[in-house]
Amino acid sequence: MEVDQFSTMLSLIKRKRYCAVLPTLFDAESEGLLSLPLTEPAMHRELFLVKRRDSEMSAQGVSLAGLLRESLSHTTVRKRSGPP
Repeated sequence: MEVDQFSTMLSLIKRKRYCAVLPTLFDAESEGLLSLPLTEPAMHRELFLVKRRDSEMSAQGVSLAGLLRESLSHTTVRKRSGPP
C-alpha cells in the first residue's frame, strides 16, 4: 500500500495492521512505536540540495550545505549539475 500523507501512514501503523520502512531520522519512540534497524541488504539513496538557478543561497542555506557535506563526508557523493 502506498499513502501520500505521513499522518495516514502513522495511523495505519498505530492500528497494528501495517508496518513501514522509514529513514533513521523518524523518532518512533515519540510516537509510541518500536523501530528495528534493517541491516541487510545495504540500502543507498541519492540526496540533492536544490535551489533556484537564478538566486544565491542565503547564509543559512550555505551553512546547511556545509553541514550536509560534513555529515555525509563518509558516503559517496556525486555532483549533479543538470538533468540525467
